[in-house]
Amino acid sequence: MKQQTHILLLLLAIFLLGCASSDANVARKPQTKRPVTEDAQMAGVRDRVKLKQSQITKIYTRETAVYANQHGMLEITLYIDEKGNVVEAEITPKSGRFSTTLINKVKAEVSQWKFQNTKKLIYTFNIRLAKD
Repeated sequence: MKQQTHILLLLLAIFLLGCASSDANVARKPQTKRPVTEDAQMAGVRDRVKLKQSQITKIYTRETAVYANQHGMLEITLYIDEKGNVVEAEITPKSGRFSTTLINKVKAEVSQWKFQNTKKLIYTFNIRLAKD
């Protein structure tokens, strides 16, 4: 009977140690997932930007009629508030050549865009502009 008690205590100790080390490992794992709502909102912004990129292309078409030698890639960063308004937009030429007028018109256009998010977001995208 005494031997059975020792075995049961030993098994209990092993079980408790296993649980404790398992809990310790779980506690050390960093949280890597974003909240689902943020990802869904970012996806909504991405989809809306894809729909509105044609407005940038129209500006490019009009401006190349005036300043013919413009082409390349623009990086556009939108700072969107929790009401879906673009509060700031940065337009950075990544390659090629663009007039200040075109960059200012693109900035004015994207600054008017509205989104359906409820959290502040920063969204960056690239657009290549070239004559066909």
